[in-house]
Amino acid sequence: MSFAELAKDAAKEIVGILEASPNEEQISRVTKAIERTVIEAVLEEQQRFAHAAIDCCSADQDMAHKIGAEIRRTEVSLIANLSALR
Repeated sequence: MSFAELAKDAAKEIVGILEASPNEEQISRVTKAIERTVIEAVLEEQQRFAHAAIDCCSADQDMAHKIGAEIRRTEVSLIANLSALR
């Protein structure tokens, strides 16, 4: 499931909880806010994972840097894909 789909489902759930009747523009803005928040959380977690890999593999610095580099490559790919959504 894509971030956009997750955000749209979350927006629908929030609207249901609030028992609101927003117009299409409001739903779109709520969906984008949720999507942006999810993306920011994922990017922060990727950074945390990269640091954890480097910390945990300190005895094998080469492996730590390879893991960190791979995590950063996936982050660049994620950012490129997300930028295309906008």
